[in-house]
Amino acid sequence: MKPTLQIVIPAAGSGKRLQELNNGCPKAILRLRGKTMIQRQIITYLDAASAFDVQFIFILGASHEKVESVLKSISNVNYKIVYNSSFASTNCGTSLAKALPLITCDWLYSNSDLLVSPQVAEKLICNPCGNLVGVNYGEFTDLHRFSTNAENLISRWMPIDIGQKGIHSSQQLANADGEIVGPIKNQPYLAHALYDIYQSLSDLEKKNISCYTLFSRLKHPCYTPVDITNDLWKEIDTIDDYKAADLTASKIDNIA
Repeated sequence: MKPTLQIVIPAAGSGKRLQELNNGCPKAILRLRGKTMIQRQIITYLDAASAFDVQFIFILGASHEKVESVLKSISNVNYKIVYNSSFASTNCGTSLAKALPLITCDWLYSNSDLLVSPQVAEKLICNPCGNLVGVNYGEFTDLHRFSTNAENLISRWMPIDIGQKGIHSSQQLANADGEIVGPIKNQPYLAHALYDIYQSLSDLEKKNISCYTLFSRLKHPCYTPVDITNDLWKEIDTIDDYKAADLTASKIDNIA
């Protein structure tokens, strides 16, 4: 019997910064080279996790009927859907919190706007180490940053979200070892830890916290960084990101 792997993908937001491309629909159904992001992620993660019995958990909100329609069109996919009815007034940390009670085994977290190659997915899914995160050691962008200790574990996870920048000094951010990209592979106990952290927040903090900032609140070190600097990946936040992702998707498709 294959071991089970759960894959959590939040897709509740309306993708406001990409409105001219998606008409207010979630980035999960944004098309790249004829395939939606959610289709690309499902195909990539299923290929990389062929040794596992995979169950996806999608958190939906904005235009959820359209996302559900795309999911129903993909055959042989085992998935559950959780709804974030407050998607318009909350950040993705709330979406993640709604999925955490469903976690029963090792699990992978992936933002719905993260395009990765099968090679990136395999580096995390097939790695026997317990808790892993894909990282970039190259030029800094707008992603969370981190520092490692002597054992090459992430000892400091530094959010750079709006409202979170003051937590770490400019020098700490400048001297960081790299950036958090994802996906994030986790053992089951971290789902319980994350849920407890979320429940301990004030109502305002719950509303504003992002998924990655919620991960940053874990007691570190617990993650081993996995270098994906020179692999094919792209986070899609802006129109320029989308244009760059189109080229990345073309390269991924040519490899496949």
